[in-house]
Amino acid sequence: MSGQSEFQVGEMLKADYGQREHGWIEVLGGGKYRIANVPISDRLNMNDVVTCTSVNGYLVVDEVLSSEFPNKTLVYYDTREQYRALWEASSASGNKTEGMIAPYVRDGVFNRGLALVNHKDDFDPIKILEDLGVEDPALEERPL
Repeated sequence: MSGQSEFQVGEMLKADYGQREHGWIEVLGGGKYRIANVPISDRLNMNDVVTCTSVNGYLVVDEVLSSEFPNKTLVYYDTREQYRALWEASSASGNKTEGMIAPYVRDGVFNRGLALVNHKDDFDPIKILEDLGVEDPALEERPL
């Protein structure tokens, strides 16, 4: 990628979200950027419009100007099919889901998958997963 730094991929720029988390932002112009992934950080969600400051050539998120999603829920799931069904339901209703860890087996022990869902008040990712047969999918729900 000639002319691009390690902090840029296509139109996306890498930014510091705070608390040692980094992710992608889209340049909107006029000093505004849009968060392009589902951050772990409590203060940020996908599609948030933010301002940034450049520190040593690296963008640091300063302020959230607008937010589309008032909730972030971290959930467990057991199969890739369950994750796909959650992702499809989330997408169909205008919410955003991002897989963090796929289910896996290590040393004979099953480890559940983990996903973050940025969602509006009328979407319940825990109920979706319970309806899919996932036992105890709730890890944590945080209104922002």
